[in-house]
Amino acid sequence: MRGASLLFSLGLLATFSVPLALEASAAEPAAAKPGKPGIALKKWVMSRMRIGKKIEVQFNLENGRKAALRDLRGRLVFYEPLGGKLREGNWTRLGRAEPGRPLPVTLVVGNVPDFGSWEMDLSFRAPDATERFTYFGTSPWDPPQLKTDELLEGSAQAMILGYELDDLKGRRPTLTVRVRNAGAREAREVKICVEFVDKKGKTVSSETVGLDKGGTLEAGETRVFKTPLRKVPGSYGGYRVKALNADVSIEEALSGGEFTSAATVQVAHVKLERLDAPKPKAPRPLRVSAEVKNGTAAPVADCEVVFVFTEKLGGGGAVLRRPEKLAGELAPGAVKPVSFTLERPPAFGGLTYEIEYAEAGGADAMTFPPLTRKVAAGGVGVSSVRAKYDGKVAVFDATVTSRAAVECTEVVVRFTLTKAKGGKQVPVARGSGRLRTIAAGASRQVMVRVEAPDGFEKYSFQVNYTDPSKLRPIGPVAE
Repeated sequence: MRGASLLFSLGLLATFSVPLALEASAAEPAAAKPGKPGIALKKWVMSRMRIGKKIEVQFNLENGRKAALRDLRGRLVFYEPLGGKLREGNWTRLGRAEPGRPLPVTLVVGNVPDFGSWEMDLSFRAPDATERFTYFGTSPWDPPQLKTDELLEGSAQAMILGYELDDLKGRRPTLTVRVRNAGAREAREVKICVEFVDKKGKTVSSETVGLDKGGTLEAGETRVFKTPLRKVPGSYGGYRVKALNADVSIEEALSGGEFTSAATVQVAHVKLERLDAPKPKAPRPLRVSAEVKNGTAAPVADCEVVFVFTEKLGGGGAVLRRPEKLAGELAPGAVKPVSFTLERPPAFGGLTYEIEYAEAGGADAMTFPPLTRKVAAGGVGVSSVRAKYDGKVAVFDATVTSRAAVECTEVVVRFTLTKAKGGKQVPVARGSGRLRTIAAGASRQVMVRVEAPDGFEKYSFQVNYTDPSKLRPIGPVAE
């Protein structure tokens, strides 16, 4: 069996002696349409203070995006075991999260009664819009999960939404639990496990019972289930509840997929397979295969599929990006296989795809090999460039890396396209991309599009930026 939801129970959470903290407040941010957060919650700690019935949450927020998250705010909301709202904390200003740098976060809410579940709202300003996400949990020991109404494609995931035990001192207490299948596949052999733990979260005793109706939950189905339990142990510090469903490996859950009628380049028939370890105690390699179809009406070239493996918890941040390029052109309706093997695959919980290609057949279309450069110590520069040209527009995907000692501002990357004329390379078009800030030691992406309908032969670039530790701006710095 595989645990398909996190640990539960805060109603009997053990108390800890911690310093008091002030509950800051801020106006409630406007709601925004949710998507993928691109953030991760690490080093999660939840505790109840002895004074004032205060709940304190501490964690590190890791920004996996390319841009800083500004005006970051958060709040906690607590619920009764089966869903009624108990206590809503104030919005707290948390500051700014830079890419690749963990931001320590503390949220404190006072006068919180015993509760069965809770939610955490996070809001921030990204470059394009204000975004807001909600996480939920029922366990003080584990990070919360992202709350979403979207079903997990190709997966069955039973999770607990709320629960209560009506008679903890009786010999036959009754457990009432609200459970949901968050996956797009039927969950089979669902079981409910109750664990009684000591004050450190170590299991003292446990009991597992099967869900009614044969243990089956349809995709997206929510059900309230009641069952009597055996005798409660004489001494414990708390309890938690989790849902289990029939073991489906992550490789099986993420495999599959069919082509659609959409006029796009698509990936389908994905297969993830664990291979035998090359030697004892060595990790098992992961074999990945798929098929790529050109659903457009024109041939495409330079087709590259980036397989993005995402983390198990938090907002789905990438743990590995694996690009695979298809050889030659892909005619309309044609299908080509793609495959690779990861000798030491990371732990992952999801898989998505990014597809890049250009229309084939253009006489002026060009491809360029990836370019890498070493950035000088103490400065900011372009460390790598991926470039492509479809005969009309050149697109440059540049990685800007800072080796400065402080945060630098007003970073401008300018690309110049040239052609030979009179024995010299003469500029024919220019374009630039901008970053407001880049943290010390960080790397960020800049995408620059330059229109060049008359073609070009070569390109060059330069970087301007401001280092506040110096007396004047540095630049331009020729790469």
